[in-house]
Amino acid sequence: MEYTTWLFTCLVTLWQEDCKRRVETYQDLKSHGAHALDEKAIASARDCFERNSSGALVPRPYASYGQPHNSVRYIAVALDGEEGGRDLRDAVAHVTAQVMGDLGENMEAYLNPPDTLHLSVFHTGRPERPEWWRPLSSFETKEEKSKMTHLVESTGFSKGTFQVVVEDVVLASSGILLLLMSSPNGLPAPVDELRAKCRETFTNNANFKQATYVLHTSFACIV
Repeated sequence: MEYTTWLFTCLVTLWQEDCKRRVETYQDLKSHGAHALDEKAIASARDCFERNSSGALVPRPYASYGQPHNSVRYIAVALDGEEGGRDLRDAVAHVTAQVMGDLGENMEAYLNPPDTLHLSVFHTGRPERPEWWRPLSSFETKEEKSKMTHLVESTGFSKGTFQVVVEDVVLASSGILLLLMSSPNGLPAPVDELRAKCRETFTNNANFKQATYVLHTSFACIV
């Protein structure tokens, strides 16, 4: 019982800290976004795309990096609902057009398909981490999915949905156009709790690049 209480206290502290740092992180993103774009970061992102037979930019398939099947795995939240569905997608498209128009004709961007907008929670496998590319056995895949399902059901997500409000739209120095969100009352969101539990459960993955403080979706990438 004492161990359980200690663990619960630690987890609450973690997801409250994520929420607290969100304000600072958003301010930092807005500050850096006001400066010049990072050409090296954009050039690096450009390697993640190729052109299809029609000449349009498309993301390179993970297999082209030599990654095995199911090497990229993550928990994500779909953006849906009356204002999080079509209205939000229309607003995103409008903002993207404005930003690209301001940048000039020589700039090109890949636009994420509207129906793929999502909020990333936690990666158990990332494309840029070769040490995570080991194929999972059917048993390991089933076990990981079972753990994820348990974590989701043990948080506020068990109620089905939760609300977010749009904070701002920023163009990061890396060339990513981001939609920043927060919980309506400024308190920790179910995502914060779920991320903290994921870091406790998937300890081998927690120290690598993970979404932590921010609640965001990326809807365009300048290449």
